[in-house]
Amino acid sequence: MNAVVQRLARFQSGEILEHLLALPPEDLRLRFGAPLGPVGIEKYVNSIDFSNDRVFGIFDADLKLVSLAHLAVDREGRFAELGLSVAHGIRRQGHGEALLQRGATHAASLGMRTIYMHCLSENTALMSLARKSGFKIVVDHGEADATKQIEETRSHGIAMEMVNDQIALVDSMLLRHSKLVRTMAGITETASAG
Repeated sequence: MNAVVQRLARFQSGEILEHLLALPPEDLRLRFGAPLGPVGIEKYVNSIDFSNDRVFGIFDADLKLVSLAHLAVDREGRFAELGLSVAHGIRRQGHGEALLQRGATHAASLGMRTIYMHCLSENTALMSLARKSGFKIVVDHGEADATKQIEETRSHGIAMEMVNDQIALVDSMLLRHSKLVRTMAGITETASAG
């Protein structure tokens, strides 16, 4: 599956919240490093600084947000921390890799040289993804820090951001059109049956 990554905006905070609330408690614990209930998740979503950070997502055919990445950018522009979540039913389809690459490309477009991920060492899915993507991992006291030097130049990152945004725009339009056609077909079938 070729996952197309969309850049998300503040007006999509409700979809971000819905995605995170749909994750099982264990997934949330692994994502945030501690148990997090609905109030904590809502506080997290409301605290995302869309003017500085970047949030990326992947939508399914029904326009439901199924995968999410939050790239928290250091104010001094030295590094960016990436957090990922992928809905249980669609794992192992390349979403984590696509989100990680999109985050690294955005960090490169800002001129950053390092991307960073922090997780519990028991988060085997993220640890595996980090290793596969060339991150250096240091495990200490049940937690893991993964860092990777960004190889893309700033100009290459900017160019790739422009390409990614155009692909995402076309994909979004096609998903919306496809859903509309399915909805209209369902309405027509219901009217014919009645």
